[in-house]
Amino acid sequence: MTSDRSFDPNPDHGQAGWVTLPSGQRAYRYDGSDDLIYDTGTAPDAAASN
Repeated sequence: MTSDRSFDPNPDHGQAGWVTLPSGQRAYRYDGSDDLIYDTGTAPDAAASN
């Protein structure tokens, strides 16, 4: 996944592609799928990068 904090996808409304969840975490959703692949770099407990 990406660790680029300047990348800010659109809010999640069930669309495919990169989304920003209400928690602030980023995730990717494939077209036709409800499953999310979470960007671990934006997880609430992720260590800040230097």
